[in-house]
Amino acid sequence: MLLKLVNQSHLTSAWAGRLLGALSGFTSFVAHAGGPPLNMYLLPQHLPKAQYLATAVVFFSAVNLLKLPPYILLGQLNTTLFVYALLSLPLVWLGVKLGMVLQHNISEQVFYKLISISMLLLGLRLIYTALFS
Repeated sequence: MLLKLVNQSHLTSAWAGRLLGALSGFTSFVAHAGGPPLNMYLLPQHLPKAQYLATAVVFFSAVNLLKLPPYILLGQLNTTLFVYALLSLPLVWLGVKLGMVLQHNISEQVFYKLISISMLLLGLRLIYTALFS
């Protein structure tokens, strides 16, 4: 839907994967907004839903592990943060379970439409924030 404005073959190349992967990692570090660049690369791949989700999980797991050293050097990690993280573990478990239920009960067509709509809404939100904050 959104990606029909751009030649999709350009977004599926290895070069695009490296560029959008780097951009996703950078925006994830700076603004916790790495999803749109990753989605720009993954959506035109037409992956099965489970493979798409697994790719995103592995990618962001790696990105988050790579962010740890800079966050430590910047003094962003502290005991209070770890306490909040431990307290949120039940919510993480609940989120994973809800995600699995949604994955198994939503068709691929609806799944990809929801991702496209989410990208549009997030993009509009980021533009709004940039212009009016």
